[in-house]
Amino acid sequence: MIFRSIVYFLIVCALQYWWGEHFRFFGLSLDFAFMACVSSVSLFSPVHSLVFSFFLGFFSDFSSWGHFGLYCLSYTLISYSLISLRSRADFSSGFSRSILFFSFFYLNILFYSLFYFAIYKNWFFSWKDFIVAPFLNLLFFWLFYEISDRYLSVKKCL
Repeated sequence: MIFRSIVYFLIVCALQYWWGEHFRFFGLSLDFAFMACVSSVSLFSPVHSLVFSFFLGFFSDFSSWGHFGLYCLSYTLISYSLISLRSRADFSSGFSRSILFFSFFYLNILFYSLFYFAIYKNWFFSWKDFIVAPFLNLLFFWLFYEISDRYLSVKKCL
């Protein structure tokens, strides 16, 4: 399982970099690292999910222009929050996964906006990011989760 998760991590990193460089919809790009962070909670054990999310954030920090460590912090906090909600929410349902993805995507945008406001006293906020990006990422999240679930399924390994 560890080998598969390392290969999965490398594929997600390659997708995040390649898609962000070559495909944009109205100036927006898909956030495959965030999709993998949310997916990892239902695909991996809690500790494995936290470590996986931390390294996804580490990769995102290296490939972004913002403050170093902010993605590590946000992805780890998102993973921890979703792990805490695991006993209360149904991750097997596509609808509940979508609601959780959608709400945590907005919380992530709010976290970044508040951080940049606290540091720069400037509201780092784009309506395009706030209105279009969550829906665009949600459309691809369904497909991304199904492919990830089939690839990382333990039942097929037995």
